[in-house]
Amino acid sequence: MSRLRRRNCLHCKELFNPHPAVGNRQKYCSSPSCQKARKAKNNQAFLKRNSDYHRGSIAVARTQEWRSKNPGYWRRSKNSRKSKDLTSVALQAELNSEVSDNQLVILQDRVVALQAELLAQRSVFQGFAAQLTGCALQAELSSMLGQWHDKGMAMGAAQCRIFRPQSPPNKGDY
Repeated sequence: MSRLRRRNCLHCKELFNPHPAVGNRQKYCSSPSCQKARKAKNNQAFLKRNSDYHRGSIAVARTQEWRSKNPGYWRRSKNSRKSKDLTSVALQAELNSEVSDNQLVILQDRVVALQAELLAQRSVFQGFAAQLTGCALQAELSSMLGQWHDKGMAMGAAQCRIFRPQSPPNKGDY
């Protein structure tokens, strides 16, 4: 792997080392002002190539429709404009400020029943994983399920860690 030659930034004219992944295609250094100049130049070139971008009756109609659905959006504070985390919105339960003890007991019983049901489904899920992968060794399945869990978490799955053992399982734990 050869070392990339230093080059002059097109904006500030200073020498910089190009990023190895970009190589000789990198023309600007990483300073914020140079990146801003690069972006502006790219935007100008794009608009030159696509002179009808976001112009015309279709774009006007789309913008007018959006504005009619979002009246006064520019007056709202930044916090209200930020998109909410969909998982937190979807998983939140609306509770009354005054909850009786009886309602708390019922809610607690439902949570315990749900946890028990999920734990019972664990063996079904492990059997499915064993059938799917052709692997029946508990240690390998545990590792594989942990990797699947991590991928699911990365994709935005629920925040519980029921299927992921915290330590390697002991014989008979399943």
